[in-house]
Amino acid sequence: MRKAFNPYELKRKAFNPFDENFHERINTKVSSNTDWNDKATVLKLVAKNGLNLENANPSLKSDREVVLVAVTQDCYALNYADKKFKSDKSFISEALDHCNGWILSYVDDKIKADKKIVLKAIERDACAINYAPEKLKSDREIALKVVQKDGLALKYLPNFKGDKELVKIAVENDYTDFAYRSASDDLKNDDEVKSLRGKKIDKVLVIERRMKLRDTIKADTEISKVDGEDKVDSEDKVDSEDKVENEISKVDNEISKVDGVSKVKSRGKKKAS
Repeated sequence: MRKAFNPYELKRKAFNPFDENFHERINTKVSSNTDWNDKATVLKLVAKNGLNLENANPSLKSDREVVLVAVTQDCYALNYADKKFKSDKSFISEALDHCNGWILSYVDDKIKADKKIVLKAIERDACAINYAPEKLKSDREIALKVVQKDGLALKYLPNFKGDKELVKIAVENDYTDFAYRSASDDLKNDDEVKSLRGKKIDKVLVIERRMKLRDTIKADTEISKVDGEDKVDSEDKVDSEDKVENEISKVDNEISKVDGVSKVKSRGKKKAS
């Protein structure tokens, strides 16, 4: 039985709001015979590329279901929808269950000033706080949630760059070095703050190493399947896996040191006697 079409299962294209040419570069080619008046057809097209909404019949640009699918794939599509959606709190709230928090940059000012909407947007992407009004950027409850989600977003919170508690959380939760560099000069020289600098970056690097080691085992297993199990020396295979597992254990210990917890017990396999 054929599986029912579910537009929300389609993988969305990576959204980079800092790339001014991002939307222009997306391939939006469709058949010249496309029926832009047919809802089922348009639904499938906007699910693959939300920007296809631009070509839809005006009546479909006012269709809540079509627009929701489009902004789920690419929140920029909101600019091609009927203007009523930019001021529709219920719609934006529902859209934020699926799409990137950057949709906040395209909504009306009244919606941007809604605390519940802003909280929902930063839950999707902390940097969406950049599009909130100054009043909400100065709200400590919101600021705390922002830096807990992504320390990098501290750069959008000018009123908290001198708040040691928030800066510490931001620096500790930053995969880059923007949080530290965004802090006030006094806090940049604070020993506690400096001690947290780069911890997240270190952890990411060692986790990446761990994933590569795991891939080594997977690759060896796949090769053995292709070659045939009878061609693989079981003794050598165990020895090779032992070495990789021991390397993984070393990486786990590095991760535990970054996290500040006790060493992880070695998980290396014991070679069969």
